[in-house]
Amino acid sequence: MKRNLVIVSIAVAVAVHFLATAPAVIAQSGTGKRPESVAATQSNNVGVTYADSREYEKAIEAFKRALRLNPDDAIALYNLRCVYIRQPQFKQAIEPLREATRRLPDYTEAYVNLGYAYGQTSNYRAAIAAIRTATRLNPKDADVKYYLATLYLLNKDKDSALAQLNLLKALNPELAKLLYGMIYGDTLLVVKPDRRQRAAQNAQP
Repeated sequence: MKRNLVIVSIAVAVAVHFLATAPAVIAQSGTGKRPESVAATQSNNVGVTYADSREYEKAIEAFKRALRLNPDDAIALYNLRCVYIRQPQFKQAIEPLREATRRLPDYTEAYVNLGYAYGQTSNYRAAIAAIRTATRLNPKDADVKYYLATLYLLNKDKDSALAQLNLLKALNPELAKLLYGMIYGDTLLVVKPDRRQRAAQNAQP
């Protein structure tokens, strides 16, 4: 029974700490592009306006229209995924974001949010794979290492979580302390939003 309490605590803590608020959608500039690309960019930016107004169905249609006009628009793909997560529709978010990672292979946040979407559907192995890629792209991001450790715990891999704990001690002692409590206790962690959450909050109306 105690182990079940630990798992519930981890799930809640991750939701609070890592992505408690919606990821920010991205507007684009249409200068210097082909006409169809300019139209796609305009449709993307309309979608951003709708998303920021929380008119998610209209935002989804605008992002899909942008992708019909320009199937190579990785930003529209990423934004479509963001809106799915805001609703939340995590399963629907996964495929657009997988495609975004193929088109933007060096964009850390795409892997971070893909891992989060997988985690929310309890596909912890896929979530771990995505987050490990994010940590390779940005090895000094303590928040991502913290989330990776929680995924390891959810996947019943305590040894790997401990390895992340050792890395976190140098990067962010506060997060390391919280993670220690998750590994060795059943503490429910409620922490302040991290820098990623603050950026998302600033993007909200």
